[in-house]
Amino acid sequence: MANTDSADGGSEEPDETGNEEPAVDATRSGPHDRATVTAADAATADRLAALEGSGAVDGYVPLVDYDALGLRTALLRIDAHHGNARTIADDLRDGPGVAVYLASGRFDVLAVCRFPSAAAFERTATRLASDPRVRAHRIAVARHAVVEDGPLTALHDGD
Repeated sequence: MANTDSADGGSEEPDETGNEEPAVDATRSGPHDRATVTAADAATADRLAALEGSGAVDGYVPLVDYDALGLRTALLRIDAHHGNARTIADDLRDGPGVAVYLASGRFDVLAVCRFPSAAAFERTATRLASDPRVRAHRIAVARHAVVEDGPLTALHDGD
């Protein structure tokens, strides 16, 4: 029986027909080699490597099911008393705010917030209702995310 050492320390032994087969460890691909299983997968891996190398792809973002994590998403619209919009926005950014915007129009601050519990949501709503910097506010609890962290399409003149 032949017993030769392979480069990775495994051995090649004949199978029941007498043909030598590489040991399992010798044929196991690493996590970065799995995409080379088919030609289409290899082409995709090559294209992705080129995009990463050129800087067009700069990291990856996990897709998170916030409902599964028990996080409640709410959209806040706040009408701040004159001169208070920035401090209110800063408070939201440092708290539950995922995205906080200073805006024009009736509401000075727009925010997408995530809350770990109904109690945290209630504390924020109560705090806004009693905050002297806030003239009025509206809160809408999100029922379902249709698009989240998806691609944004820029509108062109004439659109």
